Amino acid sequence: MVYESKKMVTDMGKDSRINLGGHAIGKLKDHWTKFGIVHYHWRCVEIEAENCKRVLQRHDYISSSDTDQEAKVKLAKMFGCSSEDMCNTCGFKKGFDSSHKAVFYLKWLDCPERTKKEYYEKDDVSQGQQNSDVVNAMQRSYERFDL
Repeated sequence: MVYESKKMVTDMGKDSRINLGGHAIGKLKDHWTKFGIVHYHWRCVEIEAENCKRVLQRHDYISSSDTDQEAKVKLAKMFGCSSEDMCNTCGFKKGFDSSHKAVFYLKWLDCPERTKKEYYEKDDVSQGQQNSDVVNAMQRSYERFDL
């Protein structure tokens, strides 16, 4: 784990909880834990696409048995777009729960190379923006837990 915290303290309001996504909501008084939470927002593009797909399945927007093309058709309809050439023709204007996940997943299905390039440009190593501690923690996680 990246950091083992024996005590979890936040100052976020009266009521609180932590969901499995790792987001703290409300206020936690001193709570003792024997587990760690690692919540990565940046990961490899393939894992990000798979995680988006799972979220969309949990919302019942798509089915686990859908082909990529069937998923594109279903999700494109939710945005009021054609499933053809979505990266260049769809404005992704309609919002709904987890619509940002649908946008990423649709772009991944429609123009994977462009999506991959744009995704990694956000963390340009040549500009010194990569966090080496996070990279090392990810490598240890993969080695130890195959995460």
